Amino acid sequence: MTLQPGDQLGPYQILSLVGSGGMGEVYRAVDSRLERPVAIKVLPHAHTRDSNARQRLAREARLVAGLSHPHICRLFDVGQHDGADFLVMEYLEGETLASRLTRGPLPMEQAIRYGIEMAGALAAAHAAGIVHRDLKPANVILTRSGAKLLDFGVAKPRSALSLVESDGTTEQPLTEEGTIAGTLQYMAPEQLEGHDADARSDIFAFGTVLFEAVTGKKAFEARSKATLIARIIQSEPTPWATAGVTVPPGLEYLIRTCLAKSPDQRWQSAQDIALGLQRIADERSVKRTGKERGLRSYRFWTYALAAVLIAAAISALGVLFWPSKAERPLTRSRFDITLPEGLGFDWPDWPVVSPDGERLAFSARSEGRRALWVRTLDGAVTPLADSEGAAFAFWSPDSRSIAFFAGGKLKRVDASGGPVTVLADSYSVSRGAWSPSGTILFVPRSNGPIHAVADNGGQPRGVTTLDAAKGETSHRVFHFLPDGRHFLFGTSGPRAGIYAGSIDGGAVRDVLAGVSAATFAPPGYLLFSRQQTLMAQRFDADTLERRGSAQPIADQIAGGAFSASDEGTLVYRAGSSRGSQLTWIARDGRHVGVVGEPAYYQQVVLSPSGSRAAVQRIDTDTGNADIWVVDVHTGISSRLTLDPALDADPAWSPDERTIAFTTFRQGTGTVYLRDLVSGTEEPFFQIPKTSVAANKESSIATPLAPARIPEGVAVDGWTADGRMLVVRTFGRAIYGVPVAGDRIAQQLVDTPYVEDQTVVRSDGRMIAYNSDESGRWEVYLASFPDFTQKRQVSLAGGMQPRWRRDGRELFFLAADGTMMAAEVAADGPPMSGLPVALFKTRLSPSSNVPQYDVSADGSRFLVIEPEGAGGEPITFLLNWASTSNK
Repeated sequence: MTLQPGDQLGPYQILSLVGSGGMGEVYRAVDSRLERPVAIKVLPHAHTRDSNARQRLAREARLVAGLSHPHICRLFDVGQHDGADFLVMEYLEGETLASRLTRGPLPMEQAIRYGIEMAGALAAAHAAGIVHRDLKPANVILTRSGAKLLDFGVAKPRSALSLVESDGTTEQPLTEEGTIAGTLQYMAPEQLEGHDADARSDIFAFGTVLFEAVTGKKAFEARSKATLIARIIQSEPTPWATAGVTVPPGLEYLIRTCLAKSPDQRWQSAQDIALGLQRIADERSVKRTGKERGLRSYRFWTYALAAVLIAAAISALGVLFWPSKAERPLTRSRFDITLPEGLGFDWPDWPVVSPDGERLAFSARSEGRRALWVRTLDGAVTPLADSEGAAFAFWSPDSRSIAFFAGGKLKRVDASGGPVTVLADSYSVSRGAWSPSGTILFVPRSNGPIHAVADNGGQPRGVTTLDAAKGETSHRVFHFLPDGRHFLFGTSGPRAGIYAGSIDGGAVRDVLAGVSAATFAPPGYLLFSRQQTLMAQRFDADTLERRGSAQPIADQIAGGAFSASDEGTLVYRAGSSRGSQLTWIARDGRHVGVVGEPAYYQQVVLSPSGSRAAVQRIDTDTGNADIWVVDVHTGISSRLTLDPALDADPAWSPDERTIAFTTFRQGTGTVYLRDLVSGTEEPFFQIPKTSVAANKESSIATPLAPARIPEGVAVDGWTADGRMLVVRTFGRAIYGVPVAGDRIAQQLVDTPYVEDQTVVRSDGRMIAYNSDESGRWEVYLASFPDFTQKRQVSLAGGMQPRWRRDGRELFFLAADGTMMAAEVAADGPPMSGLPVALFKTRLSPSSNVPQYDVSADGSRFLVIEPEGAGGEPITFLLNWASTSNK
């Protein structure tokens, strides 16, 4: 049926012929009732004689008419005139993608943007139960406001003839000499084999269209239809190298996954593709140099692909009009979650969200036992086997694996469960970072520089160096930057702040001063907390420079308890958290009182008389730690150390006049003495900056001068007579140092294992300590000072030993956090019975610092009790960077 200008189809007046093809003729017309331009497609006469085809047309027209999306050509009306069926659609001014590609490939940014729009259209159509079945460049209209899809499954023939007929609506010829064009080149293998098409068939076609838009070449070409079909079914697409176009690795991966031969191996959702493409677009917009980023990770580009399919799924129809495109930022929304009853987060270790935003990993206790758990967004909470004592988990970039610290080791495990792999020795008290290239950064000791190790294990190597001239006392790694080489890390000391370093070494760059924790959030933000307010600031990951001003995102967050995914999900602990409370707990587990104000306490040690407690407190804004003294009766606190270096391990002299403590003011650990009467401080001894190689030349069997103690020292405590300080070289060896005289250090023990948290009994004849010689932390007793008559006290894991004043009872934390007590004989064998359980605590048994102390008579325990731990909500902020809220 051929119409002429001026002809009427009901209220529609024909203005001109736009194009014709196997699916009919398209005319430009005007709706005389509304005075708006429309496009009218008059279907072939063959379809009007097939009642089933007409019924399908009516049914599909109703479905498409219900779609309303800016990248789908809207269907306004259906009708019949002189026996011919016609469709009335919005009129679009522009050119088809097929026409545009005759002039070469699209610019990369434009191709990605059109891909997002097409993927969104597909996602919307698939959600409505509509499969396009004929996606190709001729069915994509490009207008000044974007791309629009046409012919969404409307009256598409289902017969085998559709395999050899060109059915596109176009003004140009559909074939050229020597090649096959039209529907065949965009069909999925399953369609060519005679199987029904589904949404994944559209995804294959989408891949061919995007390939052609990016390269200017068809994904599959041949000189005959039979050869073309064989290539689509059996061969890979045209090599990228022949196109002469540089394609970002993530985009290449996204397209190749679309073109997988098996539908099960393709992206399963157009929504996923749309999300993935949006991520690629965001990353390219952040890169001001215009160069493509390297492949971040398999997981990242999976999300990149996810972004593309979302956009495509939204545009389900498309023919001739494209309304002006408006910026539609994703809506920011929030919700809270809590864990099932009996399961609580283990402060200060808080959940981390996976890069894909789908799962949380966290340490939590169940029936007193601490392990690693995973929670999905649908609420399923699962423990991971063999993760006992896990702390400070962090995700692999592809969201498939989790690394964590437990039992003095850095370990990894599959997020869905499986065997645990040990990667390296580590007693870290902070998280690590995992790069797409397979490098893990971590801090092996509680204080020290950052090391790197392969994610399948190996020998760690140092990547940062503490700068003594700047007073740096420790480093903490936070996040890899997108190039997989640079990373963000923090320091403690006078210049505490956030810096950028490289795993290749070299100079570090200042990023943000006066902040204790930060992370990088794609496409280009720094997230950090300042006075319990979560802030976001633009950050150029290429130049390592901040842009603009920081903006608040959320109020009243708990210290550094926040985590961000790659795709825009922010997770944090909300509420006015005040950290922890010093709490008295009786032997039967009853809470019988509190001491002082809540604060971020990390260590507590009672004075010999029990009237005061020395504590380590963390400043949540700077991350620095200082020593405070708290009056147990009044709760009044006074600050003991004021320097910007990290101070820890307070130890009371027997007369309570002096506190010895570990400090990093010299860039490495050493011991200072603080006179509580005069207020003066002095180094217990200086540790000259000698090399480790020089230290190894000396014999460990002879008394060592302080200068021969390698790698710095930390204090454990005094002997009861006040004549000796017991110090350790961060788990490597234990020394006794006389307080008077020349203070020559005498090595007491040095084994292949780690000895830590030594406590000498009041009579000076026995010492309790931790060791990992069994493969996990256990508590041991030995004679002092010769370390003979050794005996294991704990039965299945234990840490943090503490004596009753008379030395007849030893307390420690079991692996599940239970407070244990063991009777100890004054003479003879070290123990007179098996340990007994007293009560469950919420303390971390894997912590290598004293989190409790015991009264002189053993009747009460002063415990650092986490405030609110166990049932507090965790807040999810979706699309956190959006300015639109709901």
